[in-house]
Amino acid sequence: MLVNGEFDITKSALNRGAGSEKHKEFYEAAQILGITEAEMLDRCCINIAMKCPESLDDIVNLVTKKLSE
Repeated sequence: MLVNGEFDITKSALNRGAGSEKHKEFYEAAQILGITEAEMLDRCCINIAMKCPESLDDIVNLVTKKLSE
């Protein structure tokens, strides 16, 4: 679970973040949930790692490749 709270509020926060301007996604979602931007990013990453480990592997591989260039 991303946050302890009502599903509709969490969904609304994620939708608002997805629709916000570039580089403001986590900030906008965090505002609705009453957490910091850093906490929002941490919670999203944790959820991806737990629920979609194959996606996390792809992200780690991409970042590793870019860092080694």
